[in-house]
Amino acid sequence: MSYRIKVNLKHSPYTITIAKGISKIIPAYIKRADMGNFSVIITTKKVYSLYRKHIQRMFIKIPNTIIRLPDTEKSKSKTWLFHILKEMAKEDNIRRRMFVCCIGGGVTGDVGALSASLYKRGIPYIQVPTTLLAQVDSSIGGKTAIDLFGIKNIIGTFYHPKAVFIDTLFLETLPKKELKQGISEAIKYGIIKDKNIFISMQKNYNKIFNLDNDYMEKIVYKCASIKARIISIDEKEDKGIRTLLNFGHTTAHALEAALKFTKISHGEAVALGMIQAAYLSKYMNLCSPEDVGNIKSIIKLYGLPLKTSFNIKSLMNYLEHDKKFTKGKIRMVLISEIGKALVKNNIPKRIIKESMQHIAA
Repeated sequence: MSYRIKVNLKHSPYTITIAKGISKIIPAYIKRADMGNFSVIITTKKVYSLYRKHIQRMFIKIPNTIIRLPDTEKSKSKTWLFHILKEMAKEDNIRRRMFVCCIGGGVTGDVGALSASLYKRGIPYIQVPTTLLAQVDSSIGGKTAIDLFGIKNIIGTFYHPKAVFIDTLFLETLPKKELKQGISEAIKYGIIKDKNIFISMQKNYNKIFNLDNDYMEKIVYKCASIKARIISIDEKEDKGIRTLLNFGHTTAHALEAALKFTKISHGEAVALGMIQAAYLSKYMNLCSPEDVGNIKSIIKLYGLPLKTSFNIKSLMNYLEHDKKFTKGKIRMVLISEIGKALVKNNIPKRIIKESMQHIAA
């Protein structure tokens, strides 16, 4: 089974293709789309060690250079961004039309896409996400970024890929901990837009952890479709619709920064951020205690954390540096019920601190 999703942008529309083994058609797409004649392949050491032969076959007829990043958030840094840009400049010449191929998870896609947006004010790129998190979320939407001074995604651009190829084959070598990160993002889509996704994930725990391919393709398709629809309506978050995708992420990014990007993964931080946002929604009389309980239950079901240790002062400091903190007032995505989200402005810090206590160990 294969799925195709159109991201209907006015100036840079593209297609997301989902299927097991779909990465085999990438060489034909590159030729048909006239992407260029030299590829800068950006991946990680781990992905390359697992799929070296697969990547080499994909690009056997396309001249290329391969840049292997460390498998950590530290790759989203000015050091690695400029390393990539310097390698591009070294390989460039008058006969080469360069393009970028990002093969990896969210970190690879973020820094790879940013480098493509900056080099010569923009060269084409494609996304080949290898983690569930990247497949359901980060490879779609054109947000590029690196971190700076411990603040997550503080430097970045909007720059869309020419295509996204989601090959569920890559999930077969994904460690369970990494799989859980993507599960956290998939749960988010159920909470903000589609209660049926939420209910389905409550019932199909075994299919997800057994990597039932038909089920995984459907989940990826449903999540990617939601994001594609939102991006098509509100490409750069001007209308406040795309902001809904940040559910759980305001607190998550602050947690990651406060814990120095070492004690907690992004997916774990998002899970905790969703619990905090659910409690905040309840405190503001938006959702029911039952909704809060159901959100905590599904997070627990998939082995994601319900609490963690952190310094509340440090957390609030990073929270105030978040891009969603505007004019001294915190804006957060909350819920009225599972399947329906909304953006609330001017939330009192006191209530936010109270809701944080529910995720504090």
